Amino acid sequence: MTNPASGPSGRRLGHGLVLKVRTTALVAALSAFLAIAPVSPATAYSSSRLEQTRREIRATRARLSSALRTDAELSAALSLLTSRLNRERHHLSLARGKLSRLDFQISQYQQRLTRLERERKKRGAIIAGRARALYIAGPVTSFQTIVEARSLEEFVGRAAALDSVAMFDRTVLEDLGRISHEAKQERAQLREARARALSSARDVAARVSVVAEATGAQREARGIVQGRIAAYRKELQAELAEQNRILQLIRQRSGYYSGSMNTGPPGRMGFAWPTRGRSITSPYGSRHGSFHTGMDIDCRTGDPIAASKAGRVIASEWGGGYGNMVIIDHGSGYTTLYGHMSRSYTREGATVDQHQLVGACGSTGNSTGDHLHFEVRINGNHRNPRPYLP
Repeated sequence: MTNPASGPSGRRLGHGLVLKVRTTALVAALSAFLAIAPVSPATAYSSSRLEQTRREIRATRARLSSALRTDAELSAALSLLTSRLNRERHHLSLARGKLSRLDFQISQYQQRLTRLERERKKRGAIIAGRARALYIAGPVTSFQTIVEARSLEEFVGRAAALDSVAMFDRTVLEDLGRISHEAKQERAQLREARARALSSARDVAARVSVVAEATGAQREARGIVQGRIAAYRKELQAELAEQNRILQLIRQRSGYYSGSMNTGPPGRMGFAWPTRGRSITSPYGSRHGSFHTGMDIDCRTGDPIAASKAGRVIASEWGGGYGNMVIIDHGSGYTTLYGHMSRSYTREGATVDQHQLVGACGSTGNSTGDHLHFEVRINGNHRNPRPYLP
């Protein structure tokens, strides 16, 4: 056998075979490329936002152990960590949902590609069968087919059959081309979906790490808060146990030392901060199921403590839960108390001016750490000190 069919139908079949061979080669080459080509993300994965969250969490954790001395700071840190944790848990849930949807989309693409591959093989087998039949039969022109008919009926039948065979082959080849084109599109979409899934999987892994870090930091903050609350309760209970004695001491000694003492302006005016700092670590009022009769002012052990107002010292002694304690009578029923000091620099009966040194900051008695416990009392009854200070 030497030449392909030369008639019109033969030319269509020959063109179809060439198209089939070229299409099959293209599909094979594309399949080989997909098998070996690496899947790369559609867009570069950026972790800047997560890294910023990590930095915030680590900075807050560092402050928990070293810098947080006030209730407000500690509560704010715990609130911040809880907020970060809830936000990252939400984003993690969204990322996992996106990855799940992409996995489903990939499975749909793979199923369609499998179906298209079956159709491609089926069409290819038909074309291969037709090519073998034509090769075995040899080149036959449409004219030879018609003239060899022995009757008019056979002539018409052969002419119609030849045209039908040509149309059938062309239809099969067109189907094969369509299938190959659809498969190419599906593979491109599959590559894009895989790239998005890879980026999403990285996002999920990074967010899992951040959530774990935020959870640990939150757990640590809660432990510190719970420890602080337990220490506060112990401190407050010890101070409350001294209340009756303090009340009796003030009422007894205030009258004893009143005399002609010059205490400056009467009433609530004229008080000054007893320490250089003005940071309140624990305010006056209800605290963790108990009552705080003064306010704790931040200071470091050894920092100077000064008289808030001129007056006469009515107590410079050990105050039980208050530790080293000084009480100053300012007249008109007003007294101030300075507790937990590391040292007292004055004595009972001494007259002091405003800003005069009376002791040093410390953590004696029942104390959560170095600070000054400062009270303002009227006729022995405690009041909120904050409104009396400038």
